Amino acid sequence: MGNEPTGIYYETWGRALLARYAHAIEEGRFAYLLVNPYLVKLARIALQDGRFHKSDAIDTQAIARCLQQGQGTPARFPDGSGLVFAEWARRYRRLERERRVLGTELLRQLDRLWPGALVNLTRFQAAHPNLGAAGAPGCDPPLGAPIGPGPVEP
Repeated sequence: MGNEPTGIYYETWGRALLARYAHAIEEGRFAYLLVNPYLVKLARIALQDGRFHKSDAIDTQAIARCLQQGQGTPARFPDGSGLVFAEWARRYRRLERERRVLGTELLRQLDRLWPGALVNLTRFQAAHPNLGAAGAPGCDPPLGAPIGPGPVEP
């Protein structure tokens, strides 16, 4: 017995099936498996000779074909601590994405206010090797040299 892990109800449906048939599953009379949706799509196309028509009846046949070929994986649904961890990980990924977006936006705004103020000196010197050379025209002091109080040359 199995289904695709798609939609919003598959986990609820799967938990209900595992609870209902727990005794039979423990005895080994059958297993409850989840089938990769892409494999179901390939089986559906194979059943229809390359045509693409989706219906529940065709999907049921495609899932059955995948299960007959041994393409399912045992269904495991997270428990309480697993759900808490999954929610934490989802929130962490979202916050990291937001942080990267805000960091990029901050750099854009700084570049609009002071064009060229934020330069990766190593990459700039690699792209323009002659500009930072000592004695190069228009580059006194050389690029990357400390600028500060010191002896004044006449």
